[in-house]
Amino acid sequence: MPDENLTAPEPSSSDQSSSVAVSAKGDITVGGDIVGGDKITTVTQNYYVVGKVADGLQALNGLIQQNDDLRAGLRSLRAQFHDVSRQIDQLSNYKALHDLLHQLEFECYKVLVQTTPKFPADRLARREVRQYRIKLERLLADLREAAQRAVDPDFEQQWIADLAGLPGQLDHALETNDRDRLDEAIQQLKMELDVQPARINNELVGAAGALRLPDLAQALAEIRAKLLEAPGLDPARVQVFQAGVNELARLSAALTALVRDHNGWQDVEVRLRRIEALVLVDVHASQDLRELKRAWPKLKEKSQGLSQSRADGFGEAFQAASAALDTQLATALPDVLSELFLDYRAYAGELFVQVDVDLRNLCGDLRIIGEKLAETLRMLE
Repeated sequence: MPDENLTAPEPSSSDQSSSVAVSAKGDITVGGDIVGGDKITTVTQNYYVVGKVADGLQALNGLIQQNDDLRAGLRSLRAQFHDVSRQIDQLSNYKALHDLLHQLEFECYKVLVQTTPKFPADRLARREVRQYRIKLERLLADLREAAQRAVDPDFEQQWIADLAGLPGQLDHALETNDRDRLDEAIQQLKMELDVQPARINNELVGAAGALRLPDLAQALAEIRAKLLEAPGLDPARVQVFQAGVNELARLSAALTALVRDHNGWQDVEVRLRRIEALVLVDVHASQDLRELKRAWPKLKEKSQGLSQSRADGFGEAFQAASAALDTQLATALPDVLSELFLDYRAYAGELFVQVDVDLRNLCGDLRIIGEKLAETLRMLE
């Protein structure tokens, strides 16, 4: 936002302190106040917080222009600002690649799979193949561009290059009415979609866990103390910056909680997949679901804490499904027990997806902060 539109927030008691501390739970203390907590905030709230932090950095940039002594005093923080800016840039790039793969799967692959049984006899099917061949070509171009900004661009470009021939294969299928060529192209696309989205998602989660937002919050809190001592600074900008420091601590706590919950649900998901495979076999053999009963105490303990951190209806529905399964575990017939487990498993899967999406979206939103940090770095050169 332009500097002239800055509005000064009401100062709080914590605005006067430069103390930032991270608790064992991942909460962050700013000026003695705990921010974050155990509940995951919504994506909308997190986006609002990102905007407030960006406003704070924008205000800092204005203050740097206003005061040469402040600019000189902040040059010692250039390396730290650069590291965080680079990490945020990596997160944004992973998010961009993941989103493009999501488009590739749902806007190309799944449509082509549905079209294939009607090809080549159905004219509408032929039109759809032609239409999605063009979309495929555009998405591959977007992927190549995004890969240039990746951490390892050569690796990313390699698997994208393996898909470069797919539009030509679709052209050949259309020209020759060759259903087999269409099937081959779809299968090749499927092979990459089976691997790349999960790999990139794991890279993004790892990078989010390594992002040093608490260090940035500490550095900005120290700057805040210097601003309070500097004469002649615009008080409106100073207050907007103070608010941004506090919101950065909240944002850091939200990111920490999302990474923690993502890793927790990933562990639960692995356990559930193993049990699910056995349940689907055992129930038809009228066996007693021994694996589920053996694994249940640990599974219940891990998943209950994770679901309680979600302040939404799915968290409550999951807890109800968990309670029903827990109550019936010792006495229910195998058919009943398997149905209760599959309900529980479905809700767990939905919660994992929500955490995954929230984390990716927050990582994408962080690019706004990265852009402001990059602007700050240019001013400190």
